[in-house]
Amino acid sequence: MTSLKIQVKGWEDGEPVNRLLEKPDRWLMHASDQIILHIDDVQVTVNQKPHAVTAKKLGVGACAWEGEMLLAAYLVASIPRHRYQGMRVIELGSGPGLAGLLVAKLGAHVTITDIAKVLPLIRENIHLNGLTHTPTTTCSGSAEDGVSPSTPHFIHTCKGLCSADTRVLVSFELRSSAVKDTFLAEADKEFRKVVRVPLSSLPKCYRVDHIELYEITP
Repeated sequence: MTSLKIQVKGWEDGEPVNRLLEKPDRWLMHASDQIILHIDDVQVTVNQKPHAVTAKKLGVGACAWEGEMLLAAYLVASIPRHRYQGMRVIELGSGPGLAGLLVAKLGAHVTITDIAKVLPLIRENIHLNGLTHTPTTTCSGSAEDGVSPSTPHFIHTCKGLCSADTRVLVSFELRSSAVKDTFLAEADKEFRKVVRVPLSSLPKCYRVDHIELYEITP
């Protein structure tokens, strides 16, 4: 990966906004109605609902978070593009679906998932990226529609989806040390190896302290 740019579109004080960011800016991204991610020659566009982040509406699935941006950039930087052809990918808790849409554009067979009330936004973004008629790009609800899964449930779901050669990547934004401790404890129970991806392996603009990327081995 040689370049990463984030374009944000929305409204500010009644005027249209169209900015190109050289590095992530959480506040600008979460205030935007649309984000366009440019990674080298690949472009993914997602609409989002910044006024629907509250739990009574769409919750955190209404917007793309920095952790998803990191995951998308890492997927392009760390895996040769030809390997995505025919690869089977599942994105859990995708929100607007940015990372899943990216690898679908690279040729993967993708299942994008979130709770039921987020699915219309995912379908909108599948269509927006010209993937409407791609039968391998689908979306489905979680087992507990309308309820965000707990960390143990998330790990249990990951384990249930794995075969011996599955690669599991978890992008983790640090908001609570208790959640992180639970994640690591549960992952250690269910998986053979849990390793944090070194900062040196991440795109330079995402070598930050508040986002961690883990690779989990079944």
